[in-house]
Amino acid sequence: MGPSAVKHEPRMPSFLKPSCVLFLLLLLPVAAVADDAGSGATAFAGASMAGATKSEIRYDDGGIAEEGYTVDGQRHGRWVFWYRGKEPRKRMEGDFDRGRTAGKWTFWSDDGKQKREMSVAEMEKLVPGAAGKIALAENAKWEGMESWIFSDTDGKKYLLVRSPRTKKLALCYSYGNRFIDLKLGHKRRLVLIVERSAKGGMTAVADIDTGKSWRVDAEADRQYEQNAKPDPQSVWYLQGRELAPDDSRILLRAVCELTSTEPLIWCYSVETKTGKVLREFRAENPPKEWWRR
Repeated sequence: MGPSAVKHEPRMPSFLKPSCVLFLLLLLPVAAVADDAGSGATAFAGASMAGATKSEIRYDDGGIAEEGYTVDGQRHGRWVFWYRGKEPRKRMEGDFDRGRTAGKWTFWSDDGKQKREMSVAEMEKLVPGAAGKIALAENAKWEGMESWIFSDTDGKKYLLVRSPRTKKLALCYSYGNRFIDLKLGHKRRLVLIVERSAKGGMTAVADIDTGKSWRVDAEADRQYEQNAKPDPQSVWYLQGRELAPDDSRILLRAVCELTSTEPLIWCYSVETKTGKVLREFRAENPPKEWWRR
């Protein structure tokens, strides 16, 4: 899925191959330099660049990742983001107003052939909950569909995907400072979402057409705790593995971490619409056609 992840902050990746699972991980560049901006700092309409510092952030291979200005440690003024590569290509460009996006932003595909513009006013209409707090917006192609991630100043992120059927860009999922993996259903309408963090994780499903999302792991989690009786000191969660051919069922796998004993790895077949447990597999590897009753 484009650039490899370095550390910490999730971010929208560059354009992806349709067969890939989407890892929404932001590159945290590993090198940065800062110099006084002086008279070279460019201001956008109504913005003061007094005290601005020129900032440059690089990928781990030394290539330029981001460049712009900061004021009191916050992005301010014009910033340019670049794709990783021997010949840097612009990924996006726009203005910040003390850490918040401002004005109109321009986005490019990784081959430079597609260009997309979106104003902050348009962004706020798509994500009303982030109005006045959008810190970053990123655009990419995922499984052939237009996708966006908006990040707000509170650390919350919003995933939007344009449905190929309704042609609308809908908010599919919102999450905090976690890693998330996405898998598209066979009918290209449902998305299996797996959140991961040091404290565990969860699995949900989002409907691209309606923008609705819901958890599907709660019942299986309770059943696993009751029947498998994992070490109380361990951390576990039900990780979504795949959807059935008709997308009506989901295979969940119990994942244990930080355990002092050998973890019990079980699997569950659950109903996609409700999360109801249909089958419990007391083994790490379920039958090949696990979705059959």
